[in-house]
Amino acid sequence: VEYFLVTYTGISNNHFLIALQEKVVSNSPVAITLFSIIASVSGLFLGLYFTAISVVSSTYARFPDSIRNLLLREKVGNFYINILSITTVLSILLIAYKVFWGDPGIILSLFVLLLGCFGIFCFGLLGIRAFFFFDPSSFCDALFQDIIKHVRLATISGFKCFDQNFQAHYQRIAAQKIKTLRALVEICINEKHLQESSLLPVLSKAIGLLEAYQIERSKIPSDSRWYSRTPVHKNWFLSDSSSFAIAMESHSFIQPDMVPNTYWFEDEIADIFEYSLKNMLSQKNIQLASDFLNSLCGYFEKTGYDLEMQNNINFINKLMPILDTYFHSLSPVKGIEQYDDAQI
Repeated sequence: VEYFLVTYTGISNNHFLIALQEKVVSNSPVAITLFSIIASVSGLFLGLYFTAISVVSSTYARFPDSIRNLLLREKVGNFYINILSITTVLSILLIAYKVFWGDPGIILSLFVLLLGCFGIFCFGLLGIRAFFFFDPSSFCDALFQDIIKHVRLATISGFKCFDQNFQAHYQRIAAQKIKTLRALVEICINEKHLQESSLLPVLSKAIGLLEAYQIERSKIPSDSRWYSRTPVHKNWFLSDSSSFAIAMESHSFIQPDMVPNTYWFEDEIADIFEYSLKNMLSQKNIQLASDFLNSLCGYFEKTGYDLEMQNNINFINKLMPILDTYFHSLSPVKGIEQYDDAQI
């Protein structure tokens, strides 16, 4: 790469770079020492960062595998690890090049020097950021990004979007990610210190996920395998004679029709909301439930403009029995007081 840069861009005529190259040639032992220090510091930071992650990961022993995988796939930390690894390897290669062949180029030398400074500067920021990993909800952004990525792959602009096998594959991965989201919400509910600080942000981001999905959903073909199939059983009295005869002869039932469930994604998220609201009300966390319902009203307004009435009705039918049960369990005076306090 450096050869092509020097040959075809005219950098070789830059007097400043020429002077720097002469400095590197005249101070070869100093250059080797510099590269050795950069390699040592990068390797040290790699060890320290893995030590910090190991301390954090020890608190995840009681969590499901899907939550631990979120820690391993944390994007910023993985990017930093790759930068440190590249810096260490390049420094060692430059030392080896100096020992066995000749003087390394000034462009690559400056590049390694900048990478070393970048690794030192970012270590403090990422070291502080590692303490936030004790809260599993800090990984929800990466989880939502993965879900949206596979939703977009299922649209008409996605890779192999008209291949049913790929469509079903995207649907399976998205369904697994939603299960991970449910596990994350369960952790936020069961851990008292996370319920106040993390549960509402996670649920609000889940509502934002639904809004983003509503935009992408219009780009997914109606016959796509992205929509999971659900069996719809036929009426014996309204079925055709051939299906009826086969069922009678084989002493079995009439084979159901596999109908695409176009609202499977919303139904999965609605189940998470139903579980969350039920636990918030059972733990008397009225203000949290009120804030969540207010956020959900914004989603209803946006989907209402798209005439998604059936989707909104499904949500309301799942949440209303929980609210009715809660308010009926209260005495009239106490119920009115809590109703006013929560401003529902």
